Amino acid sequence: MVTAQSGNTQEWVVTVTFRTINGELSYQQLKVYPNPVTDHLWITGIEAVETIRIFTLTGQLVYEQTGVDKTIQVETGNWTKGCYVVQLQSGRRLLTQKFTKQ
Repeated sequence: MVTAQSGNTQEWVVTVTFRTINGELSYQQLKVYPNPVTDHLWITGIEAVETIRIFTLTGQLVYEQTGVDKTIQVETGNWTKGCYVVQLQSGRRLLTQKFTKQ
């Protein structure tokens, strides 16, 4: 959720485009949505990612998956409200994306 200085709010989906080094990955479109999330977080565009981890902002690991498909769904219904960080790993390359749990 994005809030303007005027106080108006709008939900956004953030798309990150990246290219890796040494041919580890091809061009990809990463999407982490919805943001904010309530019960289910979707992560798409991750076909060459080896491991996904999700942490609280205090560094507590709350989710980890290896051998990742192109699209995953993470159940977040029991999680505490607040900000989290998704970490995607491919070889030595890391990509992070922040999201909020409502």
